[in-house]
Amino acid sequence: MTWNLSHGDIVDSRFELLTQVGSGGFATVWKAHDDYTGESIALKLPDDSSHDRSVVETRFEQEKSILRYLSGSMTASCIAHLVNAQFTRTGPYIALEYISGGDLDDLRSSQSGEVDTRSESHPLFAVAQMMAFIHLNQILHLDVKPKNIRHREDGTLALVDFNTSVRSFTGDSTLFYADRYTPPELAPTDLRNAETGAWSDVYSAGKTIHYLLTGQSYDLDETPASGLDPRSDGASCTQSVSKVIQSATKRDPAARPSDGGELLQQLRTAAGLSKRTAVLRESRGDITVEITPGDSVGRPLGQEPTPEIKLIDGQQHISEQQFRIEWDGSRWVLYDTSLNGTYINDGTGWTWILSDEGYQQQLSAGRIDRTADQPHGGAILTDGTTISPVDPEYGFELVFSTAK
Repeated sequence: MTWNLSHGDIVDSRFELLTQVGSGGFATVWKAHDDYTGESIALKLPDDSSHDRSVVETRFEQEKSILRYLSGSMTASCIAHLVNAQFTRTGPYIALEYISGGDLDDLRSSQSGEVDTRSESHPLFAVAQMMAFIHLNQILHLDVKPKNIRHREDGTLALVDFNTSVRSFTGDSTLFYADRYTPPELAPTDLRNAETGAWSDVYSAGKTIHYLLTGQSYDLDETPASGLDPRSDGASCTQSVSKVIQSATKRDPAARPSDGGELLQQLRTAAGLSKRTAVLRESRGDITVEITPGDSVGRPLGQEPTPEIKLIDGQQHISEQQFRIEWDGSRWVLYDTSLNGTYINDGTGWTWILSDEGYQQQLSAGRIDRTADQPHGGAILTDGTTISPVDPEYGFELVFSTAK
């Protein structure tokens, strides 16, 4: 089942191989050109040279299923989204968003100065947001570590490599060899029979954040039962942030934050960041994404800034920045930032929201009656408001809510 391919070969009559960019125990990864979209993608191909073929096939099917669920129509920017996945006569493949930057090792070594840990632009919050998003959607990653987190050119981070992931409500677990980021309950220790859960990802995320802050990593038997204190390894973070990381890396699963959402909230509180939050739910796939004031929603495209919430649109009519959600001090407001508009329905019928730039383009193209009133560029959001980019019949239906 191992694909024996080289530069210039075509996979599934669509993806032209350019450069091999990675390899692991189960797969090789190529940078490839997608003839359908004209963009670069990461093409993951199986490698059964060191594992039983059935195990490799199971891992590929597992990853494909998880990614299809997490990035069917809407997903968070902290996830490398799925482009396509098929099983051909030659074998399976998984086509993913191509992330040109390196992993957290590369990011840490390239940073010219320290980022204030009291700012949510610090990568530690991105790591916690990854956990919050997948746990909110009932997924366990079970292999969180620096090499599985990559950074884009715009600086945003994304979690990759979901071949050990499971749906948390199935009670399944994944067996693999331990590394420095593996929680005790997944390692061959006396805690091997402890229940796996979101707290397992919290442990790995805590160790990853500790590495981000200190450059130090520890084997399981070197990690104190009381957890890792970043300040003792030279981190310049506040004592309150350090205590959250120490709690996340405790040996006892019950002593850690219960999931990524709790970890993220504890970090925000420790850093003095008061965040008003709401959520968007994608009605077809039942995916939920947290939103905070200023978050943008749109179609990810090449080198454009990555929107905080990505809409996976194969027809490519959704804009790279379709709309933005703000808090004006008393209410949530949606501002259209697209060229074709966004529809909202608060229960009284659909209202077309359109940016000034979009209005001028629609006017020039003759799609709008010059005598008609200009559509509003923004609208108030209330619980249950439905949002449909482009058109209510286009296929995207997002529901706004202030409760998770």
